Amino acid sequence: MKTLIPSVVATVLTVAVVHAELPSLEEDGLQGTFSTFDNREMRFQLFVDGGGVIYPLFKDKQVFPYVKIPLSITLAEVLPNGVIEEHAIDPASLETDDKPTSNMKTTTIRGKFEGGGAFEAAFEEKRGALLVSSKLTDDAGLAGKELRLQVTAEILNFYGRELQKLGGDMKAFEALAKKSSLAVLGKDRKKSEFDFTQIIPGVLTSTSEAFSQEAEVELDVIERSFKFAADGKSGLKIDPRRKEQALHYGCFIRWSPDDAKNPAGSVFTIEVD
Repeated sequence: MKTLIPSVVATVLTVAVVHAELPSLEEDGLQGTFSTFDNREMRFQLFVDGGGVIYPLFKDKQVFPYVKIPLSITLAEVLPNGVIEEHAIDPASLETDDKPTSNMKTTTIRGKFEGGGAFEAAFEEKRGALLVSSKLTDDAGLAGKELRLQVTAEILNFYGRELQKLGGDMKAFEALAKKSSLAVLGKDRKKSEFDFTQIIPGVLTSTSEAFSQEAEVELDVIERSFKFAADGKSGLKIDPRRKEQALHYGCFIRWSPDDAKNPAGSVFTIEVD
């Protein structure tokens, strides 16, 4: 695996007025999008509700609605019984000093999570990659809780259509799914590889010690690969979409800084090949 490169309305007192959501582009097909860019391999869209999506670009910059990687920012609270409760962004709380753009280089948004806590997140297009960083700016309502900020990239079930095409022939389907893979590089620099017929073991999904530095998902079924890296004091956690499900159902690549307040230089890097 190659190493990865690491509109606001104001009063006369210049106090920002919070939007119901982020402002939207008005261009055809981009309504509901706050900021977006295309480079050679990917299209990224940041929506007015704080969610995002990465589309791989095919010939003539064509995209397909079902070939995408959704992105989300959440605040994970670890409850006393070990259960993780995720707090989603409250879209009504979002604000920014930037204007909507279809040629994004860098942009920053701020907002609150449902149930408490405030955050800031920055998005940057750099050398063909998307760089995302986020930090907790206020733990109001959640002080004293065990918190972890998360930026999650979701690998969807790209194989559902293929199983239908094969008429439920599981032997043929498994032969196809074996062509896709997940490679994970741990903080100890040890590499683990799985094909898409396999179930991710608990070592990749449970404790903080299992957090990884890099992950690469090669999807033969769409002939593209996605590369993820945790730079600085941060790590990746890989979870199945459902417990004990094979990888062809999809998975989550979750990035977290070591501290919810995000030490300087902690960045989530995403590339498309």
